[in-house]
Amino acid sequence: MESRATSVVLPTEAQWLRVAANIETLMRHMSCAKEQRDIFAHLANFVSANESIFRPPTSYFKAINDTAGRVKIRKEYIKICRGAPTAPANLTGASKLCEVKICDTGGIEDAHGLLQADFANRFIGGGVLEGGNVQEEIRFSICPELVVSMLLCEVMNDHEAIRIEGATRFSSYSGYGGSFKWTGEFDDPTPLSSNCIRDVSLFCVDALPHPGVRQYSKELIEREIRKFYCGVYKYPSMDGEDSLKRVATGNWGCGVFGGDPQLKFVWAAASLAKRPIIHYYRYGERKLAGLDEFIVAVKESEVTLERILEIMQRLSPSSGVFTQILASL
Repeated sequence: MESRATSVVLPTEAQWLRVAANIETLMRHMSCAKEQRDIFAHLANFVSANESIFRPPTSYFKAINDTAGRVKIRKEYIKICRGAPTAPANLTGASKLCEVKICDTGGIEDAHGLLQADFANRFIGGGVLEGGNVQEEIRFSICPELVVSMLLCEVMNDHEAIRIEGATRFSSYSGYGGSFKWTGEFDDPTPLSSNCIRDVSLFCVDALPHPGVRQYSKELIEREIRKFYCGVYKYPSMDGEDSLKRVATGNWGCGVFGGDPQLKFVWAAASLAKRPIIHYYRYGERKLAGLDEFIVAVKESEVTLERILEIMQRLSPSSGVFTQILASL
């Protein structure tokens, strides 16, 4: 069975500007109520100021349309799992800390074959449909199939996480926040598994927003450890290779949410879930300049995961987290 359709051509830079200009011209010649003119004014400004919002989904529809015109229809699936695994009651464990690989180039979405972090809003997807352009919104923009989860998943509770497998990437980009820019189409090379699910695994965990000095309290530290544990836990419904997957993460909750990057270095939580290795993307965070030395010092001390968790529950905002941990070894 084949499906054919006319091809879709992405607008050029000049064409996007012409859209805004045409709307403004239409407004000037319309004899309508002020309220209607205000709507068109808002639309013109929105198109002009948020061009990058429209281009990623355009890439998606173009790719789908082009594929339908060239190849036989094939089935591809996306798997969404919402889980609430029970973390150890007292957050202790005699296991060793897992290995860490520091990554200073690329991004989490480039970590092929790894379990990739989505720094989620508790309402998954966050502001992707409202012009948001930070980590989660960017990921949902370049992988528009993730938007389906916004229809299916209710707000996450503190003991829950969401896992999504199989979402294809359709766009390339540069920048972050106000500098976010669509840079072209992306041909996702990730292979399909035997059950027609693309080998892309995302775990969605929401950090506490704007915790201030409270983030160093025992209660909030335990909350964040349990939350991340839920995200990287081995779910029975996932494939058998899941327990072997490494984790790709970064400065979770440390952007607009205001978390401390040293505190949110999720080494302990990933180790508690028995993940073998985490690939940590620093994204140029200055507070993590000494991360390499910190990891070496902790490893050389041969400290247990249980001891690290005990130290973390007695932290204070008076000095750096890494300094406090090393002083307690």
